[in-house]
Amino acid sequence: MTNVDSLAAHARQAWSRTATIGLAWLALLLPASGAAADYDSRYYVMPMASYVFADDERHTDDGYGAALAVGRRLTEYMAVELSASYLDYGDVDPEESGLLCGGLGVACPDGGDFDLYGGGLGLNLYPFAGNLYLHLQALAGNHGHYSGGLGYEMGGFGNMSFVVEALYQSAADVEEPRINLGLKLPFGAATAVAAAAPPAPEPMPEPEPEPVRVVEAPCAITGPDGPVDLSGCEQDDTIVLEGVNFAVDSTELDESARRTLERVAEALVVERPDLKVEIRGHTDDSASEAYNDDLSSRRAKAVKQRLVSLGVAEGRMSVRGFGELQPIDDNDTAEGRAANRRAELHVVEEGGPEKAPPEADTSAGTPEEDASSDTSADAVTSDSTVTIENFEFSPEALTVPVGTTVTWVNADRRAHIVAFEDTESPELSTGDSYERTFEASGSYEYSCGIHPSMTGRVVVSPSD
Repeated sequence: MTNVDSLAAHARQAWSRTATIGLAWLALLLPASGAAADYDSRYYVMPMASYVFADDERHTDDGYGAALAVGRRLTEYMAVELSASYLDYGDVDPEESGLLCGGLGVACPDGGDFDLYGGGLGLNLYPFAGNLYLHLQALAGNHGHYSGGLGYEMGGFGNMSFVVEALYQSAADVEEPRINLGLKLPFGAATAVAAAAPPAPEPMPEPEPEPVRVVEAPCAITGPDGPVDLSGCEQDDTIVLEGVNFAVDSTELDESARRTLERVAEALVVERPDLKVEIRGHTDDSASEAYNDDLSSRRAKAVKQRLVSLGVAEGRMSVRGFGELQPIDDNDTAEGRAANRRAELHVVEEGGPEKAPPEADTSAGTPEEDASSDTSADAVTSDSTVTIENFEFSPEALTVPVGTTVTWVNADRRAHIVAFEDTESPELSTGDSYERTFEASGSYEYSCGIHPSMTGRVVVSPSD
């Protein structure tokens, strides 16, 4: 047999061994791997650096070089590549080169280099669930050489992946380990293909619905034209004002809300004059938390003003804004956001009749005496503290004599700024306070520098 025939026989033998091992692995692993994940079907180029641990039969140093593959993944289980490779093994030991050169049928001058290069086809098989694959390769060149082994692709580097391959290479009947390290660079528009999805599981039978609990003492409001029954309302009950919803970034009450509030006012005045309620405003999450806090407070105030205009005593109602903190529906849908832009009644006290206006007293004092005992918002008061709570200044209007130092205390969960036309406080966090002494008479209007809808007034009366 000639050297050429011997070389061909060795090549066929090496390829047969590699292919047999690869197909055995594929047959063993493929049935157990399950469906692969989505895969990228774009063409890619893969430059790699190579290192070969030279077998002693070569009588050379270890080989190093480069490889290049251009390929495409055709299915979830297979990719095909055109490959090229170059390896330089360094100088051949002249004393031991006879076996090498004789086996290859080439002339090896003393001290000459031995290199290995060629091109051909590669095949990547993906029987595993992750990024591990089986690589098979056959190259023809100055000497035929064949490789088989495992590769691993690590993503997460933008549009490229890092690739490492651990192979067993056979060339001229010499078998040796080979390592490839490189980058996989896809090109073209992304065309990720979804692997076949497993069959959907059979739906579970729906549980039997629980019987609806009948409430003997009702406390409910059901829409603008539905019944309003507050006869069973107790302290700490919260009632959603069905039909009282707001447009985006709005405090206006539409016709539906007005009709609902007419019936609510009638129930509060006639049916339950003993209730004191807190009107609570809410928003969706489409703005900042600070803005939503202010908006929800203004919505609660709008409901309160409407109920006052319908005859409900102002002293029975307080307001509070919760912003976006208490959604009742999903803010990811338009319907859910609309439901969250709502108002509620929260019962804070119940059990005592609403106070009627006092009857005329024939023993009342003179008008001058009555004026001196006036406790309205514009009357001079010795209390010079304004509390900031629920996005309100309380009292909203304060009348004090000249020379009074007024103190603002922030009891709210948000920061506020007391802003006059001529000066303003620093930002007041929860628990902080601010003082201002009024040396001249007049009316001093102010607002919150963060939530402009919050307003107040200090009336300074001249001293006697």
